[in-house]
Amino acid sequence: AAPCTKYLHMESGPLYNTQPFLSQAKKTVLAVTTVGETTYDLQSNASVGKRINYNATTGEIAAVWTGSTGASPYSDRGAFYNFYNGTAWGAKPTARIENLRTGWPTIVHTNISEVVISHDFGALNLISNRRATAGSGTWTQTTGLGNGALNPVWPRAASGGTNGNTVHVIAITAPVASGGAVHQGFDGALLYWRSTDGGATWGIQDSVIPQIDSAKYSGFSADSYSIDAKGNTVAIGVFNDLEASFLLKSTDNGSTWTRTEFWTTGLQDYDPDASGSISDINNDGIADTLESTDNAGEVLIDNNGLVHVFFGHQRYLDNDPAAAGFSYFPVTNGLFYWNENSTTAQIITGALDLDNDGQLGITAATEIPQYFKSLSTFPSAGIDANNNLFLTYSAINELEFSGTQFFYKIYAIKSFDGGATWSAPEELTKTLPSLECVYGSLARTVTDKYRLIFQLDGEPGGIVQGDLDAPGVNDIIYLDVDTTAGIGVGEFPVSTAEIKGLYPNPATDKVLLEATLTEADQYQIEITSIAGVVLKKIELGNIATGRFSQTIEVDDLKPGVYLISLNGGGIKSVKRLVVK
Repeated sequence: AAPCTKYLHMESGPLYNTQPFLSQAKKTVLAVTTVGETTYDLQSNASVGKRINYNATTGEIAAVWTGSTGASPYSDRGAFYNFYNGTAWGAKPTARIENLRTGWPTIVHTNISEVVISHDFGALNLISNRRATAGSGTWTQTTGLGNGALNPVWPRAASGGTNGNTVHVIAITAPVASGGAVHQGFDGALLYWRSTDGGATWGIQDSVIPQIDSAKYSGFSADSYSIDAKGNTVAIGVFNDLEASFLLKSTDNGSTWTRTEFWTTGLQDYDPDASGSISDINNDGIADTLESTDNAGEVLIDNNGLVHVFFGHQRYLDNDPAAAGFSYFPVTNGLFYWNENSTTAQIITGALDLDNDGQLGITAATEIPQYFKSLSTFPSAGIDANNNLFLTYSAINELEFSGTQFFYKIYAIKSFDGGATWSAPEELTKTLPSLECVYGSLARTVTDKYRLIFQLDGEPGGIVQGDLDAPGVNDIIYLDVDTTAGIGVGEFPVSTAEIKGLYPNPATDKVLLEATLTEADQYQIEITSIAGVVLKKIELGNIATGRFSQTIEVDDLKPGVYLISLNGGGIKSVKRLVVK
């Protein structure tokens, strides 16, 4: 977990910044592939990082995630890996690639190697697994990229260099609250490593970049940073909460750096755990609410060397001088964008007003899954050969409610003019209704498709952190969608067939489907896997208008999450079905 405790903060009056981001009326048919599973569902504390690599020449794709097959304490946790050879994905992995308990993997490909960097949180050290060929061969495992004495954790990596064989890695020293120590004045110091031989050796180790001043920043929290590289240009984005957020940029492959603040809160070297501390910007003795990032951000270097920065919007308040930690406002909405030519960051998208009523329908903070993030968060960026920009992110969907919480879904926007203007948001997960879609990682290289992996869950929120939901299995999904296709997020046709309920849900042996039909037609019921495989089909024949019900046997289905649809009248109504 992050060094500082964050608490829910309830506001009086109307919900803050739930401005309606309207969407286009488009639609297309999407397909998904389940590439893995995990019982450990915390893929990141903040920024997601690159966990997918796409080779545009060969069509190969490699993906990693934090996986486990067991229950808490998840003793088999580690980097789970799957590979697409240009034709098909491998079997869902059942074991990690390391020989010890790890997590937080990030993957890079150089011209001579495939490298996965993860961390051993028990020993507070980084773990490198390297092999010469993507998708095949034995991994060579190395403990530590430097001397290991600084206890680095939560890594991110990128590859670049003139010959494409440089690996850049960032991580932070374990904070005091996680068993680490203060380093050079930072409780959670940002460290940098560089290898110019594909990860075989590390010429720069355990380096605190000189432009990071401990007089301005008290320390950095888990996963609150992102890294990208293109040729000899390297960019690191640091997304703080109570202090300023900034960009570190190098144009000589990580040898020297410049620092630019893209967001300023007004606080410097601020410790919310210190006695007497409050978020008082103007020194009037009254705690101020801070506008800032939600710690989840992304940096992307375009084909001209310009750095683009994306981050979720969040508000914070530290108004108790006697208590450690601080508060955040879970109903804050908006995804910010900034580039090196910008004067200020601008909100370019967010959670959508899907029913066009001018609000998001949130009545209580508890209706928001507890990722400690914005209503629109986890940005991940890619770029094509023509310098067009593509961004995916997760945001709540006001039309999909579990009964207690809203579901997060994955959306995409794009820019064909270097970030000056952006398209309307498109939902990429519309074929997965009433399912939680988070931690999306978009392949950096975009050709004709968005290619991404994300975590799919039957319930909003998480098991390991935040909501502390009941244990279960989460799917790791690969999705590709044409970048030129529309993905209907704002289309509301008059429904001639609508499933009103499934009882019971979860079900064990049978379920009762109740629906309302406004048009007489030939109808059928289908039950499919979340990957779209039809497992059961029931032909109902011609059904008259009005109320309709059908009992469906499900005792032949394995326990898991399925989609049940009622098709007819030119429309398909889909609901999520859980079988126990």
